[in-house]
Amino acid sequence: MTPDDVLNLSRLEEAFGDDRAGIANLLGMACATELRYLAALREAIANADIRAVASAAHSIKGSASNIGAIQMSRVAADIEDLARRQSWDGIAEHAAQLERRYDEVCARVEMYRAEMT
Repeated sequence: MTPDDVLNLSRLEEAFGDDRAGIANLLGMACATELRYLAALREAIANADIRAVASAAHSIKGSASNIGAIQMSRVAADIEDLARRQSWDGIAEHAAQLERRYDEVCARVEMYRAEMT
């Protein structure tokens, strides 16, 4: 998997131009935000609250998509779809996959930051 498969920065680079520090700052904030959404998702799953699962997955989906984390966004969309259909079948597995995608995205963010120095 290439770094662009994990985090495609083309939209952000188009919007921010040469402001790599601005992109890095946004990506750092996105990782922090996604971490809070993942905590909400974990809590919703632990509490068997399917509506909260759908809500957290929806938030993750949008946030991930906004920064170019398309694979992460797709997994969140799968969770949201299952939750909206009131199906727990596969949610735990997708949530575990989502956690792995989050780790990959944030590792890519750190690579991006390191490339700036």
